Amino acid sequence: MIIVLILLKQTNASDHPEQCPFGYELIVFRLEHLENRVSQLFEKLESIVAENQLATDERMENLSANVTRILDLLEEVERSGAIVNHQNRLDKSDETTAVENNNASTITTCRDAPSTGIFQLAIPGLSSSAPVPVLCGVTLFQGSWLVIQQRVDGAVDFNRNWTEYRTGFGPMAGFGEFWLGLELISQITAGGGYELLVELKSETGEYGWARYGRFAVDGEASKYQLGELGEYSGTMGDSLANSGGMKFTTVDSDNDNWSRNCAQHYMGGWWYNSCVFNNLNGLFTPKPNEYGIHWNGWTKAATYSRMMIRRK
Repeated sequence: MIIVLILLKQTNASDHPEQCPFGYELIVFRLEHLENRVSQLFEKLESIVAENQLATDERMENLSANVTRILDLLEEVERSGAIVNHQNRLDKSDETTAVENNNASTITTCRDAPSTGIFQLAIPGLSSSAPVPVLCGVTLFQGSWLVIQQRVDGAVDFNRNWTEYRTGFGPMAGFGEFWLGLELISQITAGGGYELLVELKSETGEYGWARYGRFAVDGEASKYQLGELGEYSGTMGDSLANSGGMKFTTVDSDNDNWSRNCAQHYMGGWWYNSCVFNNLNGLFTPKPNEYGIHWNGWTKAATYSRMMIRRK
């Protein structure tokens, strides 16, 4: 009888959980434990996702950097190949042959020129002005360059006055020495968007180049002031930066920062600052221990010089 009563009491207790607090608390404890485990798993999952995202971002950054390096290397290889080919042509004197004269062909930029030669350039924005002859080069650095200065043998005297530097001098044809003229250079670059390429051959026969991402020259009222130059690249060093913002000086128009006239001393018009940092219009064969066609830190007496501009 006693055993039956005990069994009945246990059965009644299981039918009413509120009368069995220990079992209820056990269930709650297990649920809380499960909730904590789920929370920990979520935190761990979030940590793994964050770590993977960080690793992915780092891989993407590394990949982007590698692609940039590859593109830079490809560009450098392309430039080096162009330089080697061009230097070989200079060494073989291939470019000393007569330049083709295409006076019948009118262009608005040297990008329109089908070959290296002299073309009639119609300057944008100057519809009333007649086309002017210019020398276009289509080989080096993807071509389409307009030559504004060339020195090859010293046959032309570059120790000129203001008027001559303004209007230009020297023959373009036949791979001659010439200066295009400050007024034309100013008009051509007035609209902006031009870059500059300088080529030199040192007194030891080494070929070098310098390229600037921006090039412009103001008008005569500003003494043909050279605008600030763009980003530099090249093999000779950034010597021309010293001339950025400088006015043009000739033997009869002193606009430099020296107490005397740099053009009189170094015998050639240029955008002098304090004279000797650079000058591509100096004496072709300088006096002993003096400067000629000069690019600071690279050459004091270059035997070849060419300045070219191109619309980007």
